[in-house]
Amino acid sequence: MPDRVEAYSDLVAPTGGLEVIYSPAFKNNPSVAISLENGQSGDRWEYVYRDATGFKVVFYNNLNNAVSRQFHAQVRGYGRKATATI
Repeated sequence: MPDRVEAYSDLVAPTGGLEVIYSPAFKNNPSVAISLENGQSGDRWEYVYRDATGFKVVFYNNLNNAVSRQFHAQVRGYGRKATATI
């Protein structure tokens, strides 16, 4: 089965985080690479969840306060989860 790659550009996560839903879901749990666009020294991110259906990410500054940040994400996995059985 060939790799499936999805790219998301110029996403903005508010302080509560941003949820990205794949349509359709992947067959497996894909890898997610994030590139921070407007990061500050000491910024970091955490995934609230990351699975075959999507991911949610929250960004934090060096004081551990949730912050809004712009970012890009590349998702690499394989397949598409079928929504119906034949």
